[in-house]
Formats: sequence, structure tokens, C-alpha cells
Amino acid sequence: MGKWGGILKGSILIISGEASGELHGAELVRAIRKLSPDTQFFGVGGEQMRQAGVELLYDVIHLEVVGVWEALLSLGYHRKLLKELISFAETHRLSAIVLIDYPYFNLHFAHRVKHLSTPIIYYIAPQVWAWYPGRIKKIARLVDKMLVILPFEEELYRQQGLKVEFVGHPLLEEVVAELDRSSFCKKYNLDEESEIVSLLPGSRQREIKYLLPPMLQSIPLLQRARKINFIISLAERVDRRLVERMAKPYLPQVTLVERDTYNVIKNSDLMVVTSGTATLEAAVLGTPMVVVYKLTFPGYLLAKLLVRVKYISLVNILAGREVVTELLQYRVTARNIAKEVLRLLLNPTVKEGVKKELLGVRAKLGTPGASHRAARAVLQFI
Repeated sequence: MGKWGGILKGSILIISGEASGELHGAELVRAIRKLSPDTQFFGVGGEQMRQAGVELLYDVIHLEVVGVWEALLSLGYHRKLLKELISFAETHRLSAIVLIDYPYFNLHFAHRVKHLSTPIIYYIAPQVWAWYPGRIKKIARLVDKMLVILPFEEELYRQQGLKVEFVGHPLLEEVVAELDRSSFCKKYNLDEESEIVSLLPGSRQREIKYLLPPMLQSIPLLQRARKINFIISLAERVDRRLVERMAKPYLPQVTLVERDTYNVIKNSDLMVVTSGTATLEAAVLGTPMVVVYKLTFPGYLLAKLLVRVKYISLVNILAGREVVTELLQYRVTARNIAKEVLRLLLNPTVKEGVKKELLGVRAKLGTPGASHRAARAVLQFI
């Protein structure tokens, strides 16, 4: 990293370890550049952050892991990256460090660079309310300001003496769907009169291998009962060839769609979705869903010990009750998926009730403009 040596005035190191965080990081960078065009950005991210103007030191695709067990298995690579990023921070006079989610890595990094007295801002806080709440005391020692995106997080961090600001959820400005039903069906050659069920198996290869098979296996069960258009929506950086191989027995009954997630969600009658950011994207667009998730057995055992929330999807966590069905571990079967999908498709009143509940979840995410508010908060340290 020697080519970056020297003093970097008005420079920010920004670290995101996952695809969803990278999207929010890219929007934050764009918002900062609007307010302060001369600010330089270095960091860990992906193509979206690169396009926003970040000079990438490492690509996020090498960092993504699914759970606690998978994080332990990737420690070797993380140690190497940690060492090099610490060296970068120590040999540059950075104006600020912005950490985005990814607590496995980011909190360790913050601990190792705290002695530099560079302001550390955490955007999109670690979910201490979900597991390992003891981390909040460590965060209070390491972080100069928290920028949180869930309403209940503000008081949680403030109680620990942290400077914290609820900026709202960036999805409210990022989630934009432009196509109406007719245009969407025409674009992807779908029967406009038939229902649309979309399958979103996640952004990580391990998630896809665990969750796409039972999603696909539910297709013939559902086709016996309804005339349905099936779509697989591919997340950024997902290997299309992998998905095509897995979906081959079900083609042409299923349509593969790339880089059009929000139009897919908006125009779907129902989604079967891997737990994660996509559940909130669906809530923002008002699309009912069945949420699925599965870990390796060791990862599941660790999660059972560490996780302290009743629900896994943010939709249900924000609602405080089960608004959408969650199928976890051994319950993720083709039969269970088909059963829950049909329960909603065959009962319009139940389906409309879910849509009404999703409006309430969306309202709890704040108002649009999170990236701008976060940008102003970061620039206060420069």
C-alpha cells in the first residue's frame, strides 16, 4: 500500500464488508461529495462504492460470510486484511474512519487504530440488541459517534453514553421501482393475468446453495394449485452460472432476472426471500413475503447460544410480532414454502392484512434523506 503514503487532507477511510452495507456506503459517499466535493475516499467495498468515488483497497466480495461459524473459518484472510488496513491507517493522516455494519471485522479494526485519535464513526450499527449485547460497552470505548438506522437503537446506545443520531433508513431513498405491472410483464415475457411469485435466495453463495433448492422444489407443488409466473431475482455479484445450473430442471417455468431487484419486488404478488436487507426492501415496496433462512449445523448451534431476539427478519423485529412467516433451519422445505405461499395467495384478506402491516413497518424507518443526514454528521469531524 506504499503508493498511498503521505498526508491525506479531507480524506476518509470507509469499510463495508457486505453487499447491503456497500450500497449504503456508496450513497453516503455520494452525499458527502455533494456537500464537500474535494473529500477523498479510500476503503473496502465493491463496484458500487468504486463508482461513487472510493479508491478501493480491497473488494468486499472476499469478505462476505454468513454466520458466526463461517466468520471463524475465514479468520486467516481477515487477519491479513486487518494488518494491511492498520498499516494504511498508521501511515496516513486520515480525517475520519467510517465503519459500516460488519462488526466481526470492524470492531477489531477500531480497537487496533483507536490510538491514532482519528475520529471513528459507525454507520449502520452492530445489532447488539440481537446477539452479544456485551459488545455495546466495547463500542462505547471505541466509537466517537453512532449513526443508527433503526429507531429503537438510538436510546440503546445513548444509555451507554455514546453520541448517537437516528438518521433514518437509507432504503427509503434507495428503493425505487419504475415499471408498472404491464411494462414489467412485457419486459420479461410474463403472463400479465397470472400471479407473480419471486424467489430471492440471497447474495452469498452459501445462502444460495442452502436455500435455492427448496425454493425451486416448491414450484411444481405450487403449479398444481395456481397459474404462477416464477422469477429468480439475482443479487449483485451472484454467479449467474451457478443459479442456472441449479434452476435447469425448472426452466422455462422460472425466469432469471438480474440487476432489477426493486422492479421484481414491486411487481410480485408474493416473495420467498432469504432473511436480510431484502425483507426491508419488500416492506418499503409493500410486497408480502415468506422469509427463509438456514445455517450450517455448527453455525446454528452457535446462533442459538448467542441470538437474543424472537424473530430473525427485521420486518418482524420492527413490528414486534410475526407479520410475515419465518421458516428456519429444518422448516425450510419445499412443502412448507408452498403451504405458506398458498395460504396468502388463496386468502386475499390475509394477504391484504400483511400489506397493511408492512405500511406500519415502513413508517418506523423514518423519513427519506438518511444518507444526507449521515453525510452532515460525518463532515462535522473533518
